[in-house]
Amino acid sequence: SSAAECPRLIQLLQLNCPVFYLSFTSSPYVKTGVHNAPLFQGSPDAEFLNDALSHPVKYVMGKCLNKKALRFTKEYSSIAIEVWDGHYFDDEHYDLTVINDLLPVDKMNKFLKVQSNKKGKDMTQLVLQSLDRRIQKAGRNHPEYKREEQFYEEAMAEAFFTLVESAVMNAGFGPL
Repeated sequence: SSAAECPRLIQLLQLNCPVFYLSFTSSPYVKTGVHNAPLFQGSPDAEFLNDALSHPVKYVMGKCLNKKALRFTKEYSSIAIEVWDGHYFDDEHYDLTVINDLLPVDKMNKFLKVQSNKKGKDMTQLVLQSLDRRIQKAGRNHPEYKREEQFYEEAMAEAFFTLVESAVMNAGFGPL
């Protein structure tokens, strides 16, 4: 987005996302923590995205779920988003609290149960299994592992961004 669009984006985030707030001095700041949000089947439709521009996201999610325009994944999957003040580096910020504001109250236990079930593979194993046996034995300390882990993280971030941008574009909004 252009520099001219940034104030509008900040305004929308402050109005609609519980991770962004206005301070008493009217300067934006973030609600630091690990925010859990539900994942849905398919892509959001234009109505969801339009409503999210002018209403709180939690309200829009509830409305669309009631109209069956949105459906949770059958596994009650969620995403955890770490948010902290950008003045600090990753290793400098304090422990983050878990915030479940976006999870629906009536299904909270289902989402939390899924989060606590760790039967999937750890990312470490996904990266290691793609490497030579010698590197697998050396584990996470091997430079080749570290390089592949960085590549994997970047690829996942790019895939996520592409999916979000595609949904936004398909709903008639401009690119992110």
